[in-house]
Parts: sequence; structure tokens; C-alpha cells
Amino acid sequence: MDSSDPSTCAYLASSRDQPLQLWDAWTGGMRASYIARDDKDELTAANCCQFSPDGTLIYAGYRNAVRVFRTDRPGLDCEVRKTVDSRKSKDGQRGIISCIAPNLDGSLYAAGSYDGSIYLYDERCSGSVSSFHPSTFTSPGVKVNSRKAMKPKAPATTDMEGIAERAKARWMDRNVGLGITSLKWGVEGE
Repeated sequence: MDSSDPSTCAYLASSRDQPLQLWDAWTGGMRASYIARDDKDELTAANCCQFSPDGTLIYAGYRNAVRVFRTDRPGLDCEVRKTVDSRKSKDGQRGIISCIAPNLDGSLYAAGSYDGSIYLYDERCSGSVSSFHPSTFTSPGVKVNSRKAMKPKAPATTDMEGIAERAKARWMDRNVGLGITSLKWGVEGE
């Protein structure tokens, strides 16, 4: 947003049972709306939204998907980027995408979810390029410990391993809270 250029002074809003709306910060009027429909052709509201660094795209988080709208094309036209392959898939970022943060040059974006995971997506290819899960944080919501960047674990093979995994999952549910609600790119060493 640049106050010397009124065309850049806008903000996004999302609410239940409403399309994503682009509002003019100077006049208070609505400039455009961006509509997402689910598989039953019903309106679905974005859980989070973020402009791309150059302002040409809008990233919006939904259940198991990120939708990308072009700011110059309001309405139904959007690209749906699924974060999981199918309902039964064990791979990918599951659940509600609760925050999105593109990097400064727009080549990557990070998406956080209420399950506590963060996935990095590259604009040049489909799918995620890296992921972090709650167990890789040094403390909930503070920093990612990159030495422990997640790699999928093999499924538990004994009853004791299964019990341990369930206990760990219960501990994470109690101690991580409602998941990732904001993301910010930083400079190395911050």
C-alpha cells in the first residue's frame, strides 16, 4: 500500500457466507468480490487472505486448498491449489489453511494450518517443496528448528510404538493450541 497512489490503498475482508471482498481504504467502498465455491457449488468463505508482493494476486486459504485470484479479474475465476491429493491421502497439508505469507519476490509462499503445520509452496511447480510440523518448533509459534525439518515417519509397527504416537499426538493437541495463525518471512539470523 502506497498512500501516494490511491489505487494501491485497499484491503481484503472475508466473513462467513460471503465472498472475499476488496475494499477501498480511501472511500470505504467495495471495489470487487472474489467468489469461491465448494464441490457442492455452494459459496465458501476464505479463512485467511493475503496479497502477493506486487499486488496482482490474492492468496486465500480454505479447507485443504489455497485459491489464487487475480486482482484484476473479480468473480469466480481462480486457480485452486489443493494441499492434499484426496480425502484419504496421508500426504499433504490437511485441514483449514489459516494463514499465508508470500516471500518478497513472490516465488514462494508459506501456508500455515490449524493442525500446526507450515508448508512452503513454490510458484514454479505444483505441490509443496518443504514442510514443518508442530514437533519441529522450538516452542509453539516462535521459531522453526530447521535441523529437525520434518520427514514423514514410518507408521508405528508395534503396539508400544502406536501408544507412544497417540500419546505424543494428545500432548501436541493440548500444548500447540489452535495452530498457526500468522506467518512472517524474516532475514537470516533474526
